[in-house]
Amino acid sequence: MMVDNKPVPDHEKIVAAFEMLVSAQNAVGHVLAPPTAQDHISTRDLLRIAKGPKNEADQALLARVNGDFVARRQFRAILQSQSLASQPQQAAAASIQDDAPQWRSGDAFDLNLIASSKNDGVFYLQLTLNGDQDRDGISQAEVLFAESQRRFLSLPLPKIMDGMAQLMIKQGHPMWDAFHDPEAEFFIR
Repeated sequence: MMVDNKPVPDHEKIVAAFEMLVSAQNAVGHVLAPPTAQDHISTRDLLRIAKGPKNEADQALLARVNGDFVARRQFRAILQSQSLASQPQQAAAASIQDDAPQWRSGDAFDLNLIASSKNDGVFYLQLTLNGDQDRDGISQAEVLFAESQRRFLSLPLPKIMDGMAQLMIKQGHPMWDAFHDPEAEFFIR
């Protein structure tokens, strides 16, 4: 059959062409859609949170790093290479007994844990720089990281003045637990 001197396409060809268009549209939609499973953590994201988790999304990303062995190794390497100072594992960490000294000493800095005089479960974590450290460079630090029990923790640092900064934490806080973990490592970034 011919209409205006043109052959009319077969019904089967129309159906096949329509199916090809739908298939192409699905493929384009799949390529342009954001990924649903975010199992890969980019180096750019690791570098961003190494500067200090600034918001909830960064904290969520740090939690994802803690759950991913490869990302944890990469993040540790970034902290080791870019930290302003670090404190390696201790032969023995500070005791959790009230009457025992509460300090961790290192080459670059010491950490002292001092209980509040109100006996309210609040502790002051003092970071004190040692020796001939680059105090001007380290005083620009913004974050204290700890790696303990195969996970990373972070606390924002107040300005380091006269070689010292002080943070308040409660007993049972993950950083309090890391302080008492002899295998924990601390990084100032």
